[in-house]
Amino acid sequence: MSRFHARFLGEHDRSLWQDTWRRSSRYLGLHWDWLDAATAEIARPVRIGLFSADDTFVAGTCFAERKRLVFTEWHHPSPVPFAGLLFARDGLSESSLREALSALSALVRKHASLVEVIFQPGFEDVRGLLWSGWTALPHYNYVSRLETPGDLELQADNAVRRQARKAREAGCTFHTGSQCLPHLLSLWEETRRRQRLPAYHHPGTFRILVDNWGQGQPGEDGLRVSVHLVSSPQGEPLAGALTGEDPQRHYYLLGASGGAGEGTGAPSLLHLELTRALAEQRCPLLYDWVGANTPHIAQFKKKFRPGLEYYHRARFETRVLGTLRGR
Repeated sequence: MSRFHARFLGEHDRSLWQDTWRRSSRYLGLHWDWLDAATAEIARPVRIGLFSADDTFVAGTCFAERKRLVFTEWHHPSPVPFAGLLFARDGLSESSLREALSALSALVRKHASLVEVIFQPGFEDVRGLLWSGWTALPHYNYVSRLETPGDLELQADNAVRRQARKAREAGCTFHTGSQCLPHLLSLWEETRRRQRLPAYHHPGTFRILVDNWGQGQPGEDGLRVSVHLVSSPQGEPLAGALTGEDPQRHYYLLGASGGAGEGTGAPSLLHLELTRALAEQRCPLLYDWVGANTPHIAQFKKKFRPGLEYYHRARFETRVLGTLRGR
């Protein structure tokens, strides 16, 4: 008999989860309220607890549930680069972790057709899932480490500095505040249509995030959301970003630029100025670029010369769904 079992967590488990979160690495994607906000209007939050035989909480994980026809899908909760496992103590032994992940897999098989989770940096042992029929895929991310407010500009390559200088000389200006959100969402919709991207972000999600955590200084849990914009001399929005902060990192959660900003250098200026503004409030700063897994996106982000991180992205799919997908 396994020493571990898994069960769904409900609202009555909120204090257990949040107390554990506050004793852990305190990553944004695992905060109870953040998951509720990030899944609002697009999915249902799912939280799973892993317990020992005496019903002691040892770890947990979370998903965003979506329904597609007769299939139930649990996805990594967007918009953060990783969530992974919330540990009640400093890790588990190798054998205990393997059994805990096997218990998680057993629950998944009963309730979902497709499941994906991106584990946190430094989490290496996913064998408990691999040996239960999951696959592990490579997932990459860029991170910039800033010791002073101007470090990103010093680290970036010449093309970025040249573009930022062009934008400054043209009179482009940088703004921060929740009043920038409508302009950012408009830019995002324009970007999405131009690049033919799926509508996987709901505007309401970002409005809720800003309403909850966009009030300036981080709250009691160290969470904050900031909205940034670069405008033309005439006041036209050219590029924008929404960032999230936890006690560990600052995350580039949503970014967009309009057709009017093409060739102006506004996107380069945006990141140099927003990291400067963030680092003036908190330094050293770990600026998480949230993904480096498609050529177009990686090509832009690598110009700032960030460090590359590797994550495990674990995936489970039922045989029926795999057959329908032609796998």
